[in-house]
Amino acid sequence: MKKNICQQTYTNGILEHLNFECEVMFRYALASGLQITPGIAAAMSKTGTELHKNQTIEEMDHDETSNPSPNSSNHEPIINSSLFGELVAAHNELARIVAPATPRSLTVTEGAARIKKKVFTTIPLLNRLMSAAISCLIIFIWTGSSEYVGVEGGGNISTSSGLPFLLNQLNFLAAAGLGSSFYALFTVNRFVIERTYEPVFESAYWIRFTLGLISGTILANFIQININPQVSDAMEKATVAMLGGFSAEAVYRILNRLVDAIITLVRGGTKEYSTSRELLAKTRLNEQHENQRIALANNLVSLHEKIKSEPDKEIVSQHLAKIISDLTGEVVFSDNKPSKKPPAK
Repeated sequence: MKKNICQQTYTNGILEHLNFECEVMFRYALASGLQITPGIAAAMSKTGTELHKNQTIEEMDHDETSNPSPNSSNHEPIINSSLFGELVAAHNELARIVAPATPRSLTVTEGAARIKKKVFTTIPLLNRLMSAAISCLIIFIWTGSSEYVGVEGGGNISTSSGLPFLLNQLNFLAAAGLGSSFYALFTVNRFVIERTYEPVFESAYWIRFTLGLISGTILANFIQININPQVSDAMEKATVAMLGGFSAEAVYRILNRLVDAIITLVRGGTKEYSTSRELLAKTRLNEQHENQRIALANNLVSLHEKIKSEPDKEIVSQHLAKIISDLTGEVVFSDNKPSKKPPAK
Protein backbone atom coordinates (compact mmCIF):
# COMPACT_ATOMS: atom_id res chain seq x y z
CA MET A 1 0.00 0.00 0.00
CA LYS A 2 2.76 2.42 0.96
CA LYS A 3 4.66 1.51 -2.18
CA ASN A 4 1.66 2.36 -4.35
CA ILE A 5 1.21 5.69 -2.56
CA CYS A 6 4.90 6.62 -3.00
CA GLN A 7 4.82 5.65 -6.67
CA GLN A 8 1.64 7.66 -7.22
CA THR A 9 3.17 10.68 -5.49
CA TYR A 10 6.28 10.46 -7.68
CA THR A 11 4.10 10.16 -10.79
CA ASN A 12 2.07 13.18 -9.77
CA GLY A 13 5.28 15.17 -9.23
CA ILE A 14 6.54 14.42 -12.75
CA LEU A 15 3.17 15.26 -14.23
CA GLU A 16 3.02 18.56 -12.34
CA HIS A 17 6.54 19.46 -13.47
CA LEU A 18 5.74 18.72 -17.11
CA ASN A 19 2.52 20.69 -16.86
CA PHE A 20 4.32 23.66 -15.26
CA GLU A 21 6.96 23.82 -18.01
CA CYS A 22 4.26 23.49 -20.66
CA GLU A 23 2.38 26.40 -19.12
CA VAL A 24 5.51 28.57 -19.13
CA MET A 25 6.27 27.77 -22.78
CA PHE A 26 2.59 28.17 -23.68
CA ARG A 27 2.46 31.69 -22.19
CA TYR A 28 5.69 32.67 -23.94
CA ALA A 29 4.48 31.33 -27.28
CA LEU A 30 1.16 33.16 -26.98
CA ALA A 31 2.85 36.44 -25.97
CA SER A 32 5.34 36.14 -28.86
CA GLY A 33 2.67 35.42 -31.46
CA LEU A 34 3.93 31.91 -32.22
CA GLN A 35 1.56 29.37 -33.73
CA ILE A 36 0.27 26.66 -31.36
CA THR A 37 -1.64 23.61 -32.51
CA PRO A 38 -5.01 22.80 -30.89
CA GLY A 39 -3.70 19.43 -29.73
CA ILE A 40 -1.27 21.13 -27.36
CA ALA A 41 -4.03 23.16 -25.73
CA ALA A 42 -6.23 20.06 -25.45
CA ALA A 43 -3.49 18.02 -23.78
CA MET A 44 -2.76 20.82 -21.30
CA SER A 45 -6.45 21.26 -20.50
CA LYS A 46 -6.87 17.54 -19.89
CA THR A 47 -3.78 17.49 -17.65
CA GLY A 48 -4.99 20.47 -15.65
CA THR A 49 -8.36 18.78 -15.05
CA GLU A 50 -6.67 15.54 -13.99
CA LEU A 51 -4.31 17.30 -11.60
CA HIS A 52 -7.15 19.28 -10.05
CA LYS A 53 -9.13 16.07 -9.55
CA ASN A 54 -6.15 14.35 -7.89
CA GLN A 55 -5.58 17.36 -5.65
CA THR A 56 -9.22 17.21 -4.52
CA ILE A 57 -8.84 13.49 -3.71
CA GLU A 58 -5.67 14.14 -1.70
CA GLU A 59 -7.42 16.87 0.30
CA MET A 60 -10.31 14.51 1.05
CA ASP A 61 -7.91 11.82 2.24
CA HIS A 62 -6.14 14.35 4.43
CA ASP A 63 -9.43 15.44 6.01
CA GLU A 64 -10.50 11.83 6.63
CA THR A 65 -7.11 11.07 8.20
CA SER A 66 -7.48 14.02 10.57
CA ASN A 67 -11.13 13.26 11.38
CA PRO A 68 -11.71 9.56 10.71
CA SER A 69 -15.31 8.36 10.35
CA PRO A 70 -16.76 4.82 10.21
CA ASN A 71 -17.90 5.29 6.61
CA SER A 72 -14.60 6.74 5.39
CA SER A 73 -12.85 4.96 2.55
CA ASN A 74 -9.34 5.24 1.18
CA HIS A 75 -9.23 7.19 -2.09
CA GLU A 76 -6.24 6.75 -4.41
CA PRO A 77 -5.63 9.29 -7.14
CA ILE A 78 -5.62 7.66 -10.53
CA ILE A 79 -3.47 8.91 -13.40
CA ASN A 80 -4.31 7.87 -16.93
CA SER A 81 -1.17 6.42 -18.54
CA SER A 82 -2.07 7.84 -21.93
CA LEU A 83 -2.06 11.30 -20.39
CA PHE A 84 1.70 11.15 -19.96
CA GLY A 85 2.22 10.46 -23.64
CA GLU A 86 -0.01 13.33 -24.70
CA LEU A 87 1.66 15.77 -22.32
CA VAL A 88 5.19 14.70 -23.32
CA ALA A 89 4.26 15.14 -26.98
CA ALA A 90 2.87 18.61 -26.20
CA HIS A 91 6.03 19.44 -24.23
CA ASN A 92 8.27 18.41 -27.15
CA GLU A 93 6.21 20.42 -29.62
CA LEU A 94 6.29 23.52 -27.41
CA ALA A 95 10.05 23.18 -26.94
CA ARG A 96 10.44 23.12 -30.71
CA ILE A 97 8.23 26.19 -31.11
CA VAL A 98 10.01 28.36 -28.51
CA ALA A 99 13.57 27.36 -29.55
CA PRO A 100 16.28 28.63 -29.06
CA ALA A 101 14.75 29.32 -25.66
CA THR A 102 14.37 26.33 -23.36
CA PRO A 103 11.86 25.53 -20.60
CA ARG A 104 14.55 26.22 -18.00
CA SER A 105 15.59 29.57 -19.48
CA LEU A 106 11.96 30.66 -19.81
CA THR A 107 11.23 29.66 -16.22
CA VAL A 108 14.21 31.62 -14.90
CA THR A 109 13.63 34.74 -16.97
CA GLU A 110 9.84 34.84 -16.64
CA GLY A 111 9.98 36.59 -13.28
CA ALA A 112 12.57 39.09 -14.53
CA ALA A 113 10.34 39.97 -17.47
CA ARG A 114 7.35 40.68 -15.22
CA ILE A 115 9.10 42.88 -12.63
CA LYS A 116 8.74 46.61 -13.29
CA LYS A 117 10.38 49.63 -11.65
CA LYS A 118 12.76 47.62 -9.45
CA VAL A 119 16.53 47.81 -9.29
CA PHE A 120 17.15 44.13 -8.63
CA THR A 121 15.67 41.20 -10.52
CA THR A 122 14.68 37.63 -9.73
CA ILE A 123 17.86 36.33 -11.42
CA PRO A 124 20.55 35.90 -8.72
CA LEU A 125 23.47 36.27 -11.15
CA LEU A 126 22.27 39.66 -12.34
CA ASN A 127 21.91 40.89 -8.76
CA ARG A 128 25.40 39.70 -7.83
CA LEU A 129 27.00 41.17 -10.96
CA MET A 130 25.30 44.51 -10.37
CA SER A 131 26.51 44.47 -6.77
CA ALA A 132 30.05 43.72 -7.95
CA ALA A 133 29.89 46.51 -10.54
CA ILE A 134 28.62 49.05 -7.98
CA SER A 135 31.33 47.98 -5.51
CA CYS A 136 34.05 48.40 -8.15
CA LEU A 137 32.65 51.82 -9.05
CA ILE A 138 32.68 52.94 -5.39
CA ILE A 139 36.27 51.71 -4.91
CA PHE A 140 37.38 53.40 -8.14
CA ILE A 141 35.88 56.74 -7.10
CA TRP A 142 37.20 56.45 -3.54
CA THR A 143 40.76 55.64 -4.60
CA GLY A 144 40.63 58.24 -7.38
CA SER A 145 39.86 60.95 -4.83
CA SER A 146 43.14 60.27 -3.02
CA GLU A 147 46.08 62.60 -3.52
CA TYR A 148 48.35 59.60 -4.10
CA VAL A 149 46.41 58.36 -7.13
CA GLY A 150 47.01 59.95 -10.50
CA VAL A 151 50.49 61.27 -9.77
CA GLU A 152 53.39 60.38 -12.03
CA GLY A 153 54.81 56.95 -11.16
CA GLY A 154 52.35 56.42 -8.33
CA GLY A 155 51.46 52.85 -9.28
CA ASN A 156 54.83 51.80 -10.67
CA ILE A 157 55.99 48.53 -9.12
CA SER A 158 59.68 49.41 -9.29
CA THR A 159 59.49 53.00 -8.00
CA SER A 160 56.41 53.16 -5.75
CA SER A 161 55.72 51.56 -2.37
CA GLY A 162 53.57 51.82 0.72
CA LEU A 163 50.19 53.52 0.77
CA PRO A 164 50.55 55.28 -2.63
CA PHE A 165 51.33 51.96 -4.30
CA LEU A 166 48.42 50.23 -2.56
CA LEU A 167 45.88 52.91 -3.47
CA ASN A 168 47.01 52.99 -7.09
CA GLN A 169 46.82 49.21 -7.38
CA LEU A 170 43.33 49.25 -5.87
CA ASN A 171 42.40 51.88 -8.44
CA PHE A 172 43.71 49.67 -11.28
CA LEU A 173 41.90 46.63 -9.85
CA ALA A 174 38.63 48.57 -9.55
CA ALA A 175 39.02 49.80 -13.14
CA ALA A 176 39.56 46.21 -14.30
CA GLY A 177 36.48 45.18 -12.30
CA LEU A 178 34.42 47.88 -13.99
CA GLY A 179 35.41 46.66 -17.44
CA SER A 180 34.86 43.01 -16.54
CA SER A 181 31.47 43.56 -14.88
CA PHE A 182 30.37 45.74 -17.80
CA TYR A 183 31.17 42.92 -20.23
CA ALA A 184 29.42 40.30 -18.07
CA LEU A 185 26.31 42.43 -17.52
CA PHE A 186 26.10 43.30 -21.19
CA THR A 187 26.31 39.60 -22.14
CA VAL A 188 23.77 38.44 -19.55
CA ASN A 189 21.41 41.27 -20.47
CA ARG A 190 21.33 40.10 -24.08
CA PHE A 191 20.48 36.53 -23.02
CA VAL A 192 17.78 37.74 -20.61
CA ILE A 193 16.16 39.86 -23.33
CA GLU A 194 16.20 36.90 -25.72
CA ARG A 195 14.90 34.64 -22.90
CA THR A 196 17.81 32.22 -23.50
CA TYR A 197 19.69 32.74 -20.22
CA GLU A 198 20.71 29.43 -18.60
CA PRO A 199 21.58 29.47 -14.88
CA VAL A 200 23.82 26.40 -15.27
CA PHE A 201 26.44 28.68 -16.87
CA GLU A 202 26.61 31.06 -13.89
CA SER A 203 30.08 29.81 -12.91
CA ALA A 204 31.36 30.68 -16.41
CA TYR A 205 30.39 34.35 -15.89
CA TRP A 206 32.23 34.50 -12.59
CA ILE A 207 35.30 32.86 -14.14
CA ARG A 208 35.17 35.49 -16.88
CA PHE A 209 34.85 38.23 -14.25
CA THR A 210 37.91 36.92 -12.39
CA LEU A 211 39.88 36.64 -15.63
CA GLY A 212 39.01 40.28 -16.32
CA LEU A 213 40.40 41.36 -12.94
CA ILE A 214 43.64 39.45 -13.54
CA SER A 215 44.07 40.55 -17.16
CA GLY A 216 43.44 44.20 -16.30
CA THR A 217 46.03 44.09 -13.51
CA ILE A 218 48.57 42.39 -15.80
CA LEU A 219 47.99 44.91 -18.57
CA ALA A 220 48.35 47.88 -16.22
CA ASN A 221 51.54 46.68 -14.49
CA PHE A 222 53.54 44.55 -16.90
CA ILE A 223 52.73 45.71 -20.44
CA GLN A 224 53.65 49.22 -21.49
CA ILE A 225 51.01 50.81 -23.74
CA ASN A 226 51.12 54.52 -24.59
CA ILE A 227 47.65 55.73 -25.55
CA ASN A 228 48.16 59.51 -25.41
CA PRO A 229 51.41 61.31 -24.51
CA GLN A 230 49.42 64.19 -22.95
CA VAL A 231 47.70 61.89 -20.42
CA SER A 232 49.43 61.01 -17.14
CA ASP A 233 50.94 57.58 -16.66
CA ALA A 234 48.53 56.63 -13.84
CA MET A 235 45.48 57.62 -15.88
CA GLU A 236 46.75 55.61 -18.83
CA LYS A 237 47.24 52.56 -16.62
CA ALA A 238 43.71 52.83 -15.20
CA THR A 239 42.31 53.08 -18.73
CA VAL A 240 44.39 50.11 -19.88
CA ALA A 241 43.26 48.12 -16.82
CA MET A 242 39.62 48.78 -17.68
CA LEU A 243 40.22 47.68 -21.29
CA GLY A 244 41.99 44.55 -20.05
CA GLY A 245 39.06 43.74 -17.78
CA PHE A 246 36.62 44.19 -20.63
CA SER A 247 38.61 42.01 -23.06
CA ALA A 248 40.50 39.28 -21.25
CA GLU A 249 40.97 37.52 -24.58
CA ALA A 250 43.05 40.43 -25.90
CA VAL A 251 45.47 40.12 -22.96
CA TYR A 252 45.61 36.36 -23.52
CA ARG A 253 46.59 36.93 -27.15
CA ILE A 254 49.22 39.52 -26.18
CA LEU A 255 50.83 37.13 -23.70
CA ASN A 256 50.76 34.34 -26.30
CA ARG A 257 52.51 36.61 -28.82
CA LEU A 258 55.21 37.47 -26.27
CA VAL A 259 55.76 33.80 -25.48
CA ASP A 260 55.98 32.96 -29.19
CA ALA A 261 58.54 35.73 -29.70
CA ILE A 262 60.69 34.40 -26.84
CA ILE A 263 60.50 30.84 -28.18
CA THR A 264 61.48 32.08 -31.64
CA LEU A 265 64.55 33.83 -30.22
CA VAL A 266 65.59 30.70 -28.33
CA ARG A 267 65.07 28.29 -31.22
CA GLY A 268 66.24 30.66 -33.94
CA GLY A 269 69.99 29.69 -33.76
CA THR A 270 69.36 25.94 -34.02
CA LYS A 271 66.90 26.35 -36.86
CA GLU A 272 69.25 28.58 -38.87
CA TYR A 273 72.13 26.12 -38.34
CA SER A 274 70.02 23.19 -39.61
CA THR A 275 68.91 25.24 -42.63
CA SER A 276 72.49 26.15 -43.54
CA ARG A 277 73.59 22.48 -43.26
CA GLU A 278 70.79 21.36 -45.57
CA LEU A 279 71.63 24.09 -48.08
CA LEU A 280 75.34 23.09 -48.06
CA ALA A 281 74.48 19.42 -48.67
CA LYS A 282 72.19 20.32 -51.58
CA THR A 283 74.92 22.52 -53.10
CA ARG A 284 77.52 19.74 -52.90
CA LEU A 285 75.12 17.24 -54.46
CA ASN A 286 74.34 19.62 -57.33
CA GLU A 287 78.07 20.15 -57.95
CA GLN A 288 78.66 16.39 -58.03
CA HIS A 289 75.88 15.88 -60.59
CA GLU A 290 77.22 18.72 -62.70
CA ASN A 291 80.74 17.21 -62.72
CA GLN A 292 79.29 13.84 -63.77
CA ARG A 293 77.41 15.44 -66.65
CA ILE A 294 80.57 17.25 -67.82
CA ALA A 295 82.59 14.03 -67.65
CA LEU A 296 79.92 12.17 -69.65
CA ALA A 297 79.89 14.90 -72.29
CA ASN A 298 83.71 14.70 -72.64
CA ASN A 299 83.59 10.91 -73.00
CA LEU A 300 80.91 11.14 -75.68
CA VAL A 301 82.96 13.70 -77.62
CA SER A 302 86.01 11.43 -77.35
CA LEU A 303 83.97 8.47 -78.58
CA HIS A 304 82.75 10.50 -81.53
CA GLU A 305 86.33 11.34 -82.48
CA LYS A 306 87.37 7.65 -82.18
CA ILE A 307 84.55 6.59 -84.49
CA LYS A 308 85.67 9.07 -87.12
CA SER A 309 89.42 8.35 -86.84
CA GLU A 310 89.51 4.58 -86.07
CA PRO A 311 88.13 2.17 -88.64
CA ASP A 312 88.71 -0.73 -86.25
CA LYS A 313 85.44 -1.58 -84.52
CA GLU A 314 87.23 -3.39 -81.65
CA ILE A 315 88.95 -0.20 -80.50
CA VAL A 316 85.66 1.73 -80.68
CA SER A 317 83.94 -1.02 -78.71
CA GLN A 318 86.63 -0.94 -76.00
CA HIS A 319 86.30 2.83 -75.68
CA LEU A 320 82.52 2.53 -75.37
CA ALA A 321 82.93 -0.17 -72.72
CA LYS A 322 85.16 2.18 -70.73
CA ILE A 323 82.49 4.93 -70.80
CA ILE A 324 79.85 2.50 -69.58
CA SER A 325 82.18 1.29 -66.83
CA ASP A 326 82.73 4.85 -65.61
CA LEU A 327 78.98 5.46 -65.46
CA THR A 328 77.85 2.19 -63.86
CA GLY A 329 80.89 1.23 -61.80
CA GLU A 330 81.09 -2.22 -63.51
CA VAL A 331 83.74 -3.75 -65.77
CA VAL A 332 82.29 -4.04 -69.28
CA PHE A 333 83.96 -6.22 -71.93
CA SER A 334 83.89 -5.57 -75.62
CA ASP A 335 80.90 -7.89 -76.08
CA ASN A 336 78.87 -5.48 -73.80
CA LYS A 337 78.32 -8.12 -71.09
CA PRO A 338 79.07 -6.70 -67.65
CA SER A 339 81.13 -8.81 -65.27
CA LYS A 340 80.11 -9.67 -61.74
CA LYS A 341 83.40 -8.39 -60.32
CA PRO A 342 83.59 -4.84 -59.01
CA PRO A 343 85.93 -2.45 -60.77
CA ALA A 344 89.47 -2.22 -59.49
CA LYS A 345 90.15 0.73 -57.27
